[in-house]
Amino acid sequence: MVDEKGSAVILKNNAPRYIIIDYSKIQDEVTDDNLMVEEAARKFLSRYAEA
Repeated sequence: MVDEKGSAVILKNNAPRYIIIDYSKIQDEVTDDNLMVEEAARKFLSRYAEA
């Protein structure tokens, strides 16, 4: 199911308990998060470079 849909939710007592996703999707999100942090750091450093 994960190969076809990209993710799967496992229920316990009819409530969502676990999520299984394709590992490559996590890698993409981590890369995106790192780029956001780097961009924020660049803006901060350029704003307060003189200090």
